[in-house]
Order: sequence, then structure tokens, then C-alpha cells
Amino acid sequence: MLNSRLVMNQFLNNLRKESKLRKKKCTETLSVLREKEEELAHLRTKLKLIEDKGTSWRKPRF
Repeated sequence: MLNSRLVMNQFLNNLRKESKLRKKKCTETLSVLREKEEELAHLRTKLKLIEDKGTSWRKPRF
């Protein structure tokens, strides 16, 4: 009986460790994703400014 209890406790501890590890990886991945989304938004803004400058340069002024 005691042996099965120890095995069950080990199993539960392993599940907790795996869950914590998955949660940590998920948090890290979300952090990287947020950084990439911010970088993408910045680059889109930069591209829009460049495109706007290019089109205004090409338009004839009367």
C-alpha cells in the first residue's frame, strides 16, 4: 500500500513539473510572439511612411 502511494505521488509530481514546464514555454513563446507583432507593426508603419513619401514625390504639382 505504501509503495503504491509513493508511486502515485511521484507520478503526480512529474505531472506538476511537466505542467510548469509547458506553462513556462508557453509564456516565453507568447512573449516572443508579442515582440514580433510589435516589430511587425513598426515595420508596417515605416513601410507606409516610405510608400507615402514615394507617391507624393511622383505626383505632379500644379
